[in-house]
This record gives sequence, structure tokens and C-alpha cells, in this order.
Amino acid sequence: MLAIDTKPKMILSLTGVRGVGALWVVLYHVQSGAVSGGYLSADQTWGPLRYGWSGVDLFFLLSGFMLMHAHARDFQSLTRAGIWKFAVSRAFRIYPLSTATLLLIALLVVLYPAFAANFRSLEPGNLSLKSFVATLFLATRWFPLRGDWNQPTWSLSVELVGYALFPMLAFAFIRVRSCRWALLAVAFCIGAVIVKQVAGDALGINHMTLGSSLVRMAGYFTAGVGLKQLAHLATRHAVIRGMAALSVAAVAMIIMLSFVPRGGGLMPIAFALLIFALYFQQGVIDRALSSNFAVFLGKISFPLYLIHEMPIQAFNFYARAVDLTPQSYAAWGLLLVVLIFAAALVLHRTIERPAHKFARLLGEVDARNR
Repeated sequence: MLAIDTKPKMILSLTGVRGVGALWVVLYHVQSGAVSGGYLSADQTWGPLRYGWSGVDLFFLLSGFMLMHAHARDFQSLTRAGIWKFAVSRAFRIYPLSTATLLLIALLVVLYPAFAANFRSLEPGNLSLKSFVATLFLATRWFPLRGDWNQPTWSLSVELVGYALFPMLAFAFIRVRSCRWALLAVAFCIGAVIVKQVAGDALGINHMTLGSSLVRMAGYFTAGVGLKQLAHLATRHAVIRGMAALSVAAVAMIIMLSFVPRGGGLMPIAFALLIFALYFQQGVIDRALSSNFAVFLGKISFPLYLIHEMPIQAFNFYARAVDLTPQSYAAWGLLLVVLIFAAALVLHRTIERPAHKFARLLGEVDARNR
């Protein structure tokens, strides 16, 4: 009998932690924009926000974990029907929302040609027809292409590779019966990416390059899949105690690393500990991340992540162009953040949620027809 969950439980705190991660990424770009515009000096930045980019690593880990949690039972064997059902659900999970976001950005480009001209000058290929098509299909990191329309889609582009590999990963990991082997697999995947990034830093290689971004996703996504199997095995073969303390320790580690030079590269270790602990739904951290506000952030986290960066870049271009005072910059910047959250909520309700519902209906029809 293979070790899998027959009926996945709802874990609100893992929705909440995704929301906090998305907020972290947004605030990182808000702070970075203020620094690049000269409204904040490097000394005035807040430590925890400097590493907000590592929230994407949290997403990769969490994505692998939650896909394993929801779909492991579908891959006890690899069947064409099971793989097709998973592929359709993933396509409706990301493409309708990413397409809607791209069209909104295209509207921004049309309405603000000065910003568009500036963004094109930042990198060859930005806002080109080729990069538009690549962004539309989320293929910006499949090939050594240059240029973007919506920079956050880089992570979706590489994560699609993870989705393609997931059925085989799930099939392999549900056959792991030992906590020790599952733990070794998780540690190896996380450690390999950290070593790769440290070596890249030493050589001056950007983590956003084609090879580095694929390695970054593959390591953390695979670690997330293995981490879920480890959590499942632990519930079956061990008495789990101290998960509340482990979640507190993981959060403390994240905060501590926020103030350590190059600490962002080590944060996935703390993320993995936190996700593992939250699975058991114990303690004050679990309760905080299960709060209505955290879960709300989690529900709008995907549209929030997709929609936030280009408006922030456009605002910072405008602020420099008209030489906004610090007071005006802060006031208009706060309004912009509110509008970004409002846009994310609208996209969630009008695009994301209906697309999920339609994908579930397709799955039910397909199941009845078989």
C-alpha cells in the first residue's frame, strides 16, 4: 500500500503563508523603487524587506508541497488520463490570469508611452512583439530570450517546467517509505540550489539567468514535493511533537537572516522548516497565518504577485520625471499600493476564481465520460 493521503486536509495557514510571501515580494519592490528613485537611502531600508525577492523561493517550495498534498493520490500510477487532468487544471490555474494581467499591462503601455519608451531602454527586447508572445505563453525562460512585458512571469515560466515534471516526481516520492530518505532528498535539493547560488555570486552570475532560474525552481519545487512526503511519513511513523516550537523557530530564523549579509540565500532552509511545521497545524504561528486577513492575502496572492511590479515601475518613473517631493511620493505611493490590492481582488473574483471553477467542471465531465 503506497503512503499517500486519500483525502487531503485543508491547511489554512499554508494559504496564509503564501499571502504573507506575496506581500513580502510587493513591499520589497516598493522599497527597492524608493531607493532607486532616491527617496530612501540604503541605510534607511528595513532589513526584512531587503530579501523580499526570496519570497519567490517560498512559492516554489510551497507549490511543490501543495501539489503533492492535493494530487499525490492521482499518480499512484502514471496514466494518460491522470496527466491530462492535471495539465488542464494547471493551465486554467495560471493562463487566464496571466493573460488578463498581460492585457492590463499592454493598456498601461499604450496610455503611458513615456514610461514604455524608458522600459524598452532598460533591456533589449523589453515590450517587443517577440517578448509579448513569450509572455503570453509564459515561455520567457524556456529559451535564451531577452526582454519582458511583465517581469514576475519569469517564475511562472520556469514553474511550468516543474508542472511538467510533477507527475513523475509524485510517482517517485510516494514510493519513498523512509523518513530518512525523504529528508535526505529534501536537504540535497535545497542544498544544491544554495551552493549553486553561492557559486554564482562568487562568479558574478545573476540568479535570473536561464540556467540559474531553472535550477532555482527545480531544486526548491522538488524539495517541496519531498517535504510533503516527509510530513506524511512522519505522521504515520512517528509521534509529532514540538511543531509549534519549530514554527516559531523557523520564523525567528527568517527574521534573523533578514539582517545578515547574503542571508536571503539561506532562507529556503527556514521556509522548509516553517512549511513542515505548519502542516501539523499547531501553535501561535499557525493560528496567526490562519487568520482571516492572512487567508485573504493568500487567496489574492497570485493576482497580487502578477499585477504589482509594472505599476510600481511606472509610478517610480513618473516620480522621477516630475520630481515628486518625499511627502507626495509617500502619499501617492500608498494610494498606488491600495489600488494594486484592489486590482488583485478584482482579478481574483472575475478571472481566477471562475477559471478554477471551470477547470473543476471540466474534470467532473471528464470523469463521468470515462
